[in-house]
Amino acid sequence: MRKLVLLAAIISTVLFTGGIADAAPRNWSASYRNGTAAGTAHYERTSSFSGNLVVDGTLTVKSADCYYVLLIVSHDLMPVAHQSPQQCGPGSIPISLSDSTFSITWSAALSVCQAGARPVCGQQVDVTVYS
Repeated sequence: MRKLVLLAAIISTVLFTGGIADAAPRNWSASYRNGTAAGTAHYERTSSFSGNLVVDGTLTVKSADCYYVLLIVSHDLMPVAHQSPQQCGPGSIPISLSDSTFSITWSAALSVCQAGARPVCGQQVDVTVYS
């Protein structure tokens, strides 16, 4: 009986308070040609089954071209894309991208892309963070 009461208390805590603390930030870095970006990704739990993926960092460009960071979050195999502002020419800009998630059936990756008539992106970097 005590085990049943303890189990019920644990389940109630998880369901009604979010249960587990937010996950530790995950460092990431990505690049493509003359564009590089680096930062952290973290998960902010908003309820037992949902939360927000937050990706922060800096995009740096070392040429006259335009670059941006592309974050793709897949929800149950349905991708949603988020694009940072572009940095054109040498310099750096801060980036902050986020997406609301539900349950654990999501994943996220980002890449640095060179803007143009036919944008080209570098290798994707996994930024999936669960709590």
